[in-house]
Amino acid sequence: MRINVTDIPQFQQPVVGNVYPISGGYGRKAGHAMVLIAITEKQSCLMLVIDKDGEPTGVTSYGLHAIEERSPIAFVRGLDDLTFDMEPLS
Repeated sequence: MRINVTDIPQFQQPVVGNVYPISGGYGRKAGHAMVLIAITEKQSCLMLVIDKDGEPTGVTSYGLHAIEERSPIAFVRGLDDLTFDMEPLS
């Protein structure tokens, strides 16, 4: 048997909406993933952890340099377009 390898995609700088697999522990065994929801000015990547059904289960952060070495497995469209208004409680 032989597998002909075509161009392997080269991933760009991480962008909001990229989905990455959990790399170890319980989350990996349970099929969890991390969605990149923001990149801060200090080069930190804020991640929403979701289970295999897409339900949020936690949050985490990584340095941008650590995420640059990972390949995304999916993409969530529209996250970079979200805008919220904060209002006073009184």
